Amino acid sequence: MKVSDLKVGDLIRWVDYAHKNGFVVNAGIFLRWVESPTDFRDIVVFHNGKETLWCAFQCEVFNESR
Repeated sequence: MKVSDLKVGDLIRWVDYAHKNGFVVNAGIFLRWVESPTDFRDIVVFHNGKETLWCAFQCEVFNESR
């Protein structure tokens, strides 16, 4: 599945290779696209109990919503 085909509820992940401890895998639930992004963060994801902005092109669909 391509990131451009994201549906609400899809579980996605991205790897932060710039983390101070090497790398960290982050997971979140896709909520919606940002209508007019001001930077590269163009999707809203539920992550760590809150809505967070992520860059879609850095994400991978981990589990599609059914």
